[in-house]
Amino acid sequence: MVFKEQAFTKSIYAIFFAVFFGGYYFSVISGSEHSSLLRIIIAVGILFFLLLHVKDVGSITFFKIDSFLKAIFFIYIAYLLTLSFFYEDWKSIRRVLYILLMVFFIFSYSKDLNLKIDKIVAFVPFLAAFIGVAYLYSYYTVNGFQIIYKNSAISSTQFGFLDDYGNPIIAGLHLCFLVPFCLWSYFNIKNKAMSCFYYISIMLILFAIFLTFARTAWLASIISVSVFLIYAVFDKKIKKIIFLVSPFVVAAGYYLFYFIGYDLQRGVTYRDQIWIEFIESISGLQQWMFGLGLNQALDFVKLPGGSVAIHPHSIYIETLYLTGLVGLFLMCAVLFVSIYKLFKNIWLDQNVLWLSVLTSLAFSMFFDFYNLVTSPNIMWLWFWLPISMSLGCSRDPDSFKQSKI
Repeated sequence: MVFKEQAFTKSIYAIFFAVFFGGYYFSVISGSEHSSLLRIIIAVGILFFLLLHVKDVGSITFFKIDSFLKAIFFIYIAYLLTLSFFYEDWKSIRRVLYILLMVFFIFSYSKDLNLKIDKIVAFVPFLAAFIGVAYLYSYYTVNGFQIIYKNSAISSTQFGFLDDYGNPIIAGLHLCFLVPFCLWSYFNIKNKAMSCFYYISIMLILFAIFLTFARTAWLASIISVSVFLIYAVFDKKIKKIIFLVSPFVVAAGYYLFYFIGYDLQRGVTYRDQIWIEFIESISGLQQWMFGLGLNQALDFVKLPGGSVAIHPHSIYIETLYLTGLVGLFLMCAVLFVSIYKLFKNIWLDQNVLWLSVLTSLAFSMFFDFYNLVTSPNIMWLWFWLPISMSLGCSRDPDSFKQSKI
């Protein structure tokens, strides 16, 4: 019976991650259908998990406040729910609850049932290599080997089954989420053939990210690589570091010679104007403390040329505007305490992977990302997924076992 329960649980967990990752990169189903399917899987998984523990619900470790991070996380979720009730924003109540369910779903299966995700992590570089080739091929068929910089930025491929993000920045942010998985696999593999494959997957996806010309994605990728380089230095993997870094030296020289002037001319692309207008629109003590509500419109800033900024281009500004100083403090507390927990246990499981993701996010979301609290979106990849993984660090470190592929 236990074997069957474990097999069924692993199946639900595997299906969730397949839909979760696949839905952000493949357009086989629409965004709304993808979101609905994720909700169904989460609901079924949690129902099954609770049925297994119906006689002893109090023993489920997720509900035991045994760490500072977990306490802050619960306070943050409670604050978001309270804020939604206060503004009678029923849509946001549903969204916050599904975020809580997703975190509980991932946490419970990865911790309480002791299910590892090594195979999932090891599979992502194959996805990255495939998508990298698709983007590079599509770019080549349109532009050849000529790099025309911003005018040739890509946001989609010529393959209908791959998602068209409609915006190079969004495409870049989705693509660079794959980078830490490739790096983790590269630095933790001992087989030389597979090490070469993971190395190639890193180069393919990074080149595809470069061709989106999305500077936020570049920043996130650079930070991800830097985190892993520091990790590898302390782990004494010098040969792999040299092998990885060498192409970047050439690429950096190429960029500085040909493209740095374009970026200096582009400047901050009106982000300073957007941030100032959002901050100036906050008035009164209540709005400064508690924000304007999670469902408040974010597309009121008009830019030169008649276009409109559809979001604040900074999660920090967005959080301040929607949830006030209290919400900004709680969000930052959850983020930075999670980073600390992962850093403290960096040698255990895939913690360096999630540390890389959250550290990249902490810096890059100064300049982009949006909709922290909504239905399944890119922030479920970048924020809520690694947060749920870092919550597992609250267990006794002695119970961890460092995993290698």
